[in-house]
Amino acid sequence: MNDKNEKDQKDAEAERAENERSRPSREQRAGDRQNVVATSTTRALHIAEDAIYAVTAVLLVTGALVVLVQAIWRFANEVDDGVIHAVEGTLDSLLIVFILVELLSAVRSAIAQHELVAEPFLLVGMLAVIKEIVVEATFSLNSQKATDIALKMGVLGGVVIALAVSTLLMRKREREPEED
Repeated sequence: MNDKNEKDQKDAEAERAENERSRPSREQRAGDRQNVVATSTTRALHIAEDAIYAVTAVLLVTGALVVLVQAIWRFANEVDDGVIHAVEGTLDSLLIVFILVELLSAVRSAIAQHELVAEPFLLVGMLAVIKEIVVEATFSLNSQKATDIALKMGVLGGVVIALAVSTLLMRKREREPEED
């Protein structure tokens, strides 16, 4: 009988030890709670980020449509004052529409990839500089000194080149395999 009691005690001790091993420790339970909080917070922040991007996208689309309609209305009303004047205003507005659409592309890629990509912003910068070059070259030749226009064109051209080189370097870096 004594052997049976000893065996039962050993079995009970082994079962208790197994229960203690299979039951998570206090530290493990705290870590699990922190992991749940971190996961929930991350998920909520992703939803908030997507909502902000969606509102931004709606505003960009609305802005582009408003500027486009305004450009059409302006062109139709100002063509009587002179075609060059009407085209200048329309061109200025259309280049703003292109910038808004390129920003929309950046927002779209940010929503899809959950990371901010710099390339669309470089393209927006190039579009803005090109817009300024076109407007200056086309419509300011008669009102400014040639040296001032040449200097401004040179600076703007340098900015376009710098932005283009930056874009090419980013594309090259994205194609290279990551080093570990």
